[in-house]
Amino acid sequence: MKRGKKRLIAAMLMAVTVWSFISAGSAAFAAAKPGTAVKVTLPGFKVTINGKERENRYSEYPLLVYKDITYLPMTYNDARFLGLRSDWSESAGLSVTAGATPSESYSPYARKTGNAASYSARVASLKIKVNGKSIDNAKEQYPLLLFRDVTYFPLTWRFCVNEFNWSYSWSEAKGLVINCKSRSAPAIEMQRFILHTAGATEDGFSGTNSIEAADNSYKNGYRWLEVDFNWTSDEKLVCVHDWGNWNKHMGRGVFEPVSYSEFIRISDEANVYHAFTPDSLEAWLETHPGAMIVTDVKENNVEAMSIIRWNNPGMMDRLIVQIYSFDEYEQIKSLGYKNIILTMYKLSWADYHDFNKIDALIRNTDVVAVAMDAVDYTRDVFEHIKATGIPVYVHTLNTGAEQRAWFDKGAYGIYTDVGDMR
Repeated sequence: MKRGKKRLIAAMLMAVTVWSFISAGSAAFAAAKPGTAVKVTLPGFKVTINGKERENRYSEYPLLVYKDITYLPMTYNDARFLGLRSDWSESAGLSVTAGATPSESYSPYARKTGNAASYSARVASLKIKVNGKSIDNAKEQYPLLLFRDVTYFPLTWRFCVNEFNWSYSWSEAKGLVINCKSRSAPAIEMQRFILHTAGATEDGFSGTNSIEAADNSYKNGYRWLEVDFNWTSDEKLVCVHDWGNWNKHMGRGVFEPVSYSEFIRISDEANVYHAFTPDSLEAWLETHPGAMIVTDVKENNVEAMSIIRWNNPGMMDRLIVQIYSFDEYEQIKSLGYKNIILTMYKLSWADYHDFNKIDALIRNTDVVAVAMDAVDYTRDVFEHIKATGIPVYVHTLNTGAEQRAWFDKGAYGIYTDVGDMR
């Protein structure tokens, strides 16, 4: 590959993965004044938008590249195809608003003669608003441009994802692929807090994963409860976080799993905390309207959800199934589960930082949220996922200071043992 093309590809990747993490003014740059003439070129790679490859050679309004960033024209046809509303007046200038349904067809503006490899454009000097916010083009590192009397927008993360809620992918074979069809909102009512191990009991104990904890959390207004599932020694599914913890709460000095019959006997004799079985959990949900269970299965997740699918189908719509790898999505979805969260704590370090895989799952599926550890050394991953627009939950936070800090950082929700401590 030629050196120039390598630089261009690297710059494209940087445009959609790096600039979202750099706040305005964090790096010195020379902003071009409105009206200034700048050199632009036609892209030397494929660009596909909503499944249609853009033809640039004979387009009246081709895609452009300025400062190694691809620019899109904001014509009437382009705006409709991109799912944007574009309004213009002499007094108000240009106003662009996201959220419209993208047109299924695109009518190109064709010209008889082919375009040159490079042209001169101008930094736009008109008034511009995006989603109601004024753009000061004199301060933009990648300013909006004017070419053939049409305004052009840069494909930076700021506009692509943060403002317009588009998704993208890049490969050398396919070039830049943009999908402007916004993610649909989850069909369920999202909650800010998920009560880990069903929350705390009335006497203040957390980590019990018990009916008593679920009752107390529900009484205190919490509706999303995370409940752990585990396997008995004879491979029956029960609601246990881990056997050491369960045995401790049962007053037993052992740590190994017990058989299902022993589990039932010990649970029935317990005078403190009682664990759910799938059957008793289904019955509990029937008497607690609005409650949803976020599942946490440490081993054989797909097998556990398959067992519930066949034995307790009545509670499937009340479960939010956590998946632990990218390939589990299709398996869980094929069982008929509607609500799925990608939780990342079991991913390999490589997969945890594989933005292409993460973006593909978010873009091509209807996962309702992503959950990850609340740690600062993976803030790059947090910021990247947050910028896609999908709700991001962090875990596990039990102090008001921690909860406030992560909400301030942009977390949508929090897993907690004790509820809202702010």
